[in-house]
Amino acid sequence: MDEKRIVMISEGPYGGSILYSDGSTEPVPSEDVPPPPLVGDINFEETGAGFEVWLSDRIVRDHEDLLDAFGDWLLEQPEIVRVVHDGDNIVMVGGVLSEPLRTTVKEWWASRVGRLKLGG
Repeated sequence: MDEKRIVMISEGPYGGSILYSDGSTEPVPSEDVPPPPLVGDINFEETGAGFEVWLSDRIVRDHEDLLDAFGDWLLEQPEIVRVVHDGDNIVMVGGVLSEPLRTTVKEWWASRVGRLKLGG
């Protein structure tokens, strides 16, 4: 029986992948990084797989009904391939965070939430 061995590690637009001799793949494990300090209601953090949108406790608590709509809206954007909401304050997004998308995300939230504090 052949032993499963790493054949190649490749870097793609959404992070690294490990290819094994049996044809299986898995993402390259990433380090646990502490969350960025929140400086507003909406914050962005780029990752190896795309980016994360960090939402303040106020947004999650007072506007929970908007979270699914936000995820659906993100998936309609051409540069987005995947959206995962972890049920907490983070929306993980597979895709490219361009400056126009960053601005549009802020506008989306500002049009729905009063007194929105924008972060980085």
